[in-house]
Amino acid sequence: MHLLHNDSGRLPYMMMHRVKRATVLTAAAALLLTAAGCAPSGSTEPVSMVGTWTGEFTYPLANGTTATVTERIVIETQDGRNIWGYQESAGSDQQDALVGQLGIGGNTFVLTETDGFFSGVVDADRMAVRYIELGDTNTSYEVELTREGVAEE
Repeated sequence: MHLLHNDSGRLPYMMMHRVKRATVLTAAAALLLTAAGCAPSGSTEPVSMVGTWTGEFTYPLANGTTATVTERIVIETQDGRNIWGYQESAGSDQQDALVGQLGIGGNTFVLTETDGFFSGVVDADRMAVRYIELGDTNTSYEVELTREGVAEE
């Protein structure tokens, strides 16, 4: 997201409102996921998220219509609970960098990217993901992704 400044060097009021709103919502979501991911008796070994995860879903657009796409999240590197990768939608050449962390319980996560964030629950072969995007194209969707190479049941 590029923030445009007015002549005084300050952010316009509406842009500051969006930035504050995004910050508050992100902090609230992270707090809820952290609390939900706490293991009562301490940490557990985090799930390995390295791999390619895909799934198809339909999501709402601001103009009152919907779109159906295939989501693809690639986790390239994991160091303990810390994770890095990228996200792309089928038919698009654009890759959005992802950085995030698994929760203390080892199976919840948050991944951030430029315009929004993913949060969810993961096991060895599937992840349930909620995406939230704030800004000019507000939307949210939930999708189940399957690790590539896993046979469908």
